Amino acid sequence: PFKSSGRYLRYLDALEAEEAGDLEEALALYEELGSFADSHLEAERLSKAIPEAAFKEGRALMARGEYEAARDIFLSLEGYSASESMAENCTAALERAARNAAEALAEAGDKLGALDAYRAMGDTLDAVKRAEEIRGDILAELEKQYAAVTLATAPALMDAYATLGEDEAAQARIAELNTRFGKNLMLLTMDAPLVQLGRYPYAESGEEQPVLWRVLRAEGSLVM
Repeated sequence: PFKSSGRYLRYLDALEAEEAGDLEEALALYEELGSFADSHLEAERLSKAIPEAAFKEGRALMARGEYEAARDIFLSLEGYSASESMAENCTAALERAARNAAEALAEAGDKLGALDAYRAMGDTLDAVKRAEEIRGDILAELEKQYAAVTLATAPALMDAYATLGEDEAAQARIAELNTRFGKNLMLLTMDAPLVQLGRYPYAESGEEQPVLWRVLRAEGSLVM
């Protein structure tokens, strides 16, 4: 009938949306139509079919190893079927993958990358313990370099300690290196600095005054 033609068209839109796989759009259209034709029955059917389809999609994603996307789907289902436990399984799989990746970095010699990776895991699995072990390994290696540090190697060693961020032991070593080499490093990096060496009588009074020498060039740890 002419007066119902608009609703028939929306009903056809709902059918078309469902055939195209857009179940959410189809459900919205059926619910909008209320009791028109069998819209309410179709809406009821889709209300059950949509979470079931999403659950199957989540399982398929898990099978492909796409655990993060799968977890997002399971969490969106808000307790439907076994979605909560499936989301927990996804989280566990992601944590295992993160730990394996972090350990692979450690085995490859990228201790700093492994340390960052374990710290990013928070308190999951044994991440805190492994992060502390790796931090200890890094500091032990840096301590060997510290024992033989020279003016030439001090800048690189300070940079290496700085990669550990606010680590107290690292910051203490940086402070010590600055105390030992800071002034000399400044001379090596400044453009033609002045250095006070000795005293000599000059000017009208003839009194001894500090003698300032201008650094012309620097070679390694030597200034001239």
